[in-house]
Amino acid sequence: MYDLREDPEELNNIYLSLEHRELRDELTRKLWTLQASLGDSPHESQPTPKGLDLIG
Repeated sequence: MYDLREDPEELNNIYLSLEHRELRDELTRKLWTLQASLGDSPHESQPTPKGLDLIG
């Protein structure tokens, strides 16, 4: 995950940054919701994101 305004060359991955945790969690929930709406499911090794109870 990269901040393209601040880092257009994608040199600093901010995925694990505590400052961007809310955004990362929101995007993860959106991805899971999209996958579910398409009939797809994440790999069983992927934990269900907090605040999401779609896939069981």
